Amino acid sequence: MINLLSANAECEISQIRAGQALIIQRKRDGRKIIVKCVEIANDNEVILSKGKNDYFNFDMYMEGKSWVWRVWVLPCEVELTAITNNTQEFPR
Repeated sequence: MINLLSANAECEISQIRAGQALIIQRKRDGRKIIVKCVEIANDNEVILSKGKNDYFNFDMYMEGKSWVWRVWVLPCEVELTAITNNTQEFPR
């Protein structure tokens, strides 16, 4: 499924809403991870976890300055579990 998404256009900030699942491709190693958006703050910060301060700045992503390389919004309901949402995947 993730490989099929690679052929699709990337998302815009207006497509991301709280509660939506996202696939993020990390710049550092190219790995794709599934995360859930908790909140959009300041019109450009995609909050992934408030407790661990995981987020990315969408403007920096668009400029190529973020830890995030690509973002896709999943168009369906996805329930994230400990297996799909491993917080060790984030670049801390």
